[in-house]
Parts: sequence; C-alpha cells; structure tokens
Amino acid sequence: MQRRCFLKTLIAAPALPLRSADFSNRMKGLPPLTIKDVKVITTNGGGNYRWAFRKIITSEPGLYGIGSANDNYQTFAVATALEKHLNPG
Repeated sequence: MQRRCFLKTLIAAPALPLRSADFSNRMKGLPPLTIKDVKVITTNGGGNYRWAFRKIITSEPGLYGIGSANDNYQTFAVATALEKHLNPG
C-alpha cells in the first residue's frame, strides 16, 4: 500500500467519539488502583551498553507494568532514583 492511499483512508475514517460515561460506569464500585511495589533491574549488554528496566506491581492481582529507563553513564543513579521516587511509602 502506498503512503498516499494509507493517508486517504486514515483521513476518511470517522473518528470514534470518546464516551466518558461508559468509562465511569465500568469503573463504578472498583477500588482505586495503587502502586504496591517497584522492582528495578539493571543490565549490561557488554561494553558501555547499560539499561535499567522497572516492573511496577499494582494493587490489582496480575496487573503490572514494565518500562525502561537508561543513562549509559549513570545507570545505577537512574536505578536508585526510580526506587526512591516510585516506591510507595
């Protein structure tokens, strides 16, 4: 598919209306979602390549988030900042 055809179909597609009432009804009666724990994992891919991954565990059983943050020269500073500022309590 050429870019022009794709853009034409994208522009021609009707925008889906956002209905906040549906969202409110689905969330009614549920406890608020909170962060229970944050785990930070630092890795080293060899040489100067370093990365920090984080896993955010929520109050909902089985619901968690995974993200990444990096600074090639100060990976442990990033990991410490994530643990300090994201950990609850």
